[in-house]
Amino acid sequence: MFGERLERLRIQQGLSQDQLAEAVGLTRAAVSHYEKGRRRPDFDTVRKLADFFHVSTDYLLGLTDQPLPQAESKIEVFARRLRESRIKQGLDIREIADRLKVSEAYVRGLEEQPLRYPGVTTLNRLAELLGVTSAYLVGDTNDPKDPGPYNAWYQPKDLIRFLDESDVMFEGQPLDDDDKARIKEILAAIFRDARKRNRRRKEM
Repeated sequence: MFGERLERLRIQQGLSQDQLAEAVGLTRAAVSHYEKGRRRPDFDTVRKLADFFHVSTDYLLGLTDQPLPQAESKIEVFARRLRESRIKQGLDIREIADRLKVSEAYVRGLEEQPLRYPGVTTLNRLAELLGVTSAYLVGDTNDPKDPGPYNAWYQPKDLIRFLDESDVMFEGQPLDDDDKARIKEILAAIFRDARKRNRRRKEM
């Protein structure tokens, strides 16, 4: 379907394979392979061709019969901003992967054709590494320094604040204020012990 639509659009524009290749920065051989279905382009190439013909990537890929480009989806915004922010920071994919301790293929997939957002921890680490906020990366704001709404899914949650502001249940039973107060006391004791253990480890 992609090859057929690419060829049809090219012919409608009265372009040769050489002319299309030169216009979008490809080789004539690559255009020929795409049209004949011998090779599948990466998503950046699909986007470049779609932009050139003023159609949507979904139309070019045969996912819709509506040729007009639709508004950029949130996941597409994420992929574009991730790539742009990485380049602006002068980082390559390998460096990002090394710092996040993930594979290069995983980072490349996030930039080229993500199916979903990364997990909260990875997203926040990515944002910190790139000098932007998670809210900016996922398209909730156009300001790279705006942290976004505090209750957004990607925001770290303060456990005490969550207890105070949420209706919490345990085994089907709602917790009242006394229950929450006891939970806070237990959590405080746990974290005090954890800090003590960490200090002892550092002193060893």
